[in-house]
Amino acid sequence: MASIGSTDFLRILASPGRFALLHSAFPSGKLKREVVLIKDAAGHDFTLEIGSYKVHPVEMPYSILKDLLAQSYISEEGQDGDGNTTFGITAHGNAAAQEAGGA
Repeated sequence: MASIGSTDFLRILASPGRFALLHSAFPSGKLKREVVLIKDAAGHDFTLEIGSYKVHPVEMPYSILKDLLAQSYISEEGQDGDGNTTFGITAHGNAAAQEAGGA
């Protein structure tokens, strides 16, 4: 199965109400790591469905988050009630997603 890249995540985030949520210091065994999840407008985990294949929740690699930020495709919007950082798509990101055949 092909992997999902920056452009795919950009197109996913271009759908109305979707955003990325950065969980800092997410426990992973004895280690802590940063996890980026795609959420819908209600704050629920986004489910990716391709045919009969489903992924829930959808985790975006931290490196892709940094890439999208560096290109100004997304921007920090604030924090949720638990202190996790939220990121939403920018007008520049929406335009790039449209060019890429997105939402």
